[in-house]
Amino acid sequence: EKIDRMESECIRILNETDAEIESLRHDLEVRKRQAKSAEERYHDTRKKVVDLEGELRQMHKKAVSKYVNLTLIQSDAWYLVERIASKTVGNAEKRWGRHYY
Repeated sequence: EKIDRMESECIRILNETDAEIESLRHDLEVRKRQAKSAEERYHDTRKKVVDLEGELRQMHKKAVSKYVNLTLIQSDAWYLVERIASKTVGNAEKRWGRHYY
């Protein structure tokens, strides 16, 4: 009878252990799927970040180019205005004298 109790106790412990192992295997599979999903999301997000960084560099390059072009246009415009003003004043001085303005 003692051997039967020990055997049944051993079987009970073995069944509990098997159940716990099965539960842990299931949890491990769930965690593996979650890790794989998280890794895929990370790679997708990283790719998006790299693409956005490229777009940002292009936008910055265009903005700098546009700023430089506008600055040059502004500089040329001021130079043209100064030349026209200088010629106008010069012509007015020739025609009406230095005290015209």
